[in-house]
Amino acid sequence: MMFDRSRQATDFYNDGARCLRMGQFAEAITMLQISISLNPEKPDAFAALCLAAHEDSQHDLLYASVMRLFDLPDRAAVQRGTAVNYYDSGFYLEAVTCALESLTIRPDEALGNYILGRSYLALNMFAEAERVLGRALELAPDFKVVESHLTWLKTYLSIPECERIPLLETDRSVPMHQHPLDIREMEKYPFAADSLKDLFGK
Repeated sequence: MMFDRSRQATDFYNDGARCLRMGQFAEAITMLQISISLNPEKPDAFAALCLAAHEDSQHDLLYASVMRLFDLPDRAAVQRGTAVNYYDSGFYLEAVTCALESLTIRPDEALGNYILGRSYLALNMFAEAERVLGRALELAPDFKVVESHLTWLKTYLSIPECERIPLLETDRSVPMHQHPLDIREMEKYPFAADSLKDLFGK
């Protein structure tokens, strides 16, 4: 019976992580919470739930999940969840530090690379963001959220640097899955809007 519960917890975790990569955040939260109910000692599920809660703007759930992580013996998962919490609060340098520590322990973790890459993007560190997000997509080819960011970044960087709209995320936190500038903001600047309409649509 215990084996069945553990296997079921893993199955629900895998489904939740897949929903998270696809941008289906409410569904991811449901799956991850079921996984945790079946195995409350699964650090990766709590870390993934931190990210899903952030993406779905459920800040209380994020905070509760981070606090629960500190009771579990998995340094990589703790640092991954803490990175999300820092990002959610607009502390992007601290998010980078925690994400890097997480990846020092588990470098091939796709969600960890996504968190680090998105934190770099928030800091206008474009080369680093492109490299790390590319690694996340390499590790998880179905990571549609990352694929979207890489497409956005390529388009943004194709605009001459003197004409780019500065990314001012340091004074406002947006969910990681959202692009730093969307088409509504770009439409204020015709030189940039024209090059992004095909990507974002009307």
